[in-house]
Amino acid sequence: MRVAVTKRRTRAAEYVAECFWPGVTKGDLVRLGARVRATAGRTNEVWGGVRYRGALLLPADEVVFCFFDGPSAEAVDVVARRAKIPFDRILRSLCVAGTDVSDVRGTRTARRTTLTRSLRSEGAG
Repeated sequence: MRVAVTKRRTRAAEYVAECFWPGVTKGDLVRLGARVRATAGRTNEVWGGVRYRGALLLPADEVVFCFFDGPSAEAVDVVARRAKIPFDRILRSLCVAGTDVSDVRGTRTARRTTLTRSLRSEGAG
């Protein structure tokens, strides 16, 4: 008798790299995005599955949040360091997407719908 073995695919967690970055510009973030995507592509062979989702700049505070999906904070840390992101820390995060946030983060409509259904079934909305 043969037994089929299936690998269970674990969902990547969401992380944010928090950066205090005096003088940062939109151009800096565009260049950063290209660096991170290139770095993630090279390091995924070893660290597997780190995906850069984009960044959010708070110009008045000179703070940047870089969003990632990945298997662990350590894997995101490696990609962020190799891409020379000037981050202070990597934090586990949770995105609860609305229409505008989904555009920034690239969150899929299906994911938003699943969250909405889940909240409704719990009596939250």
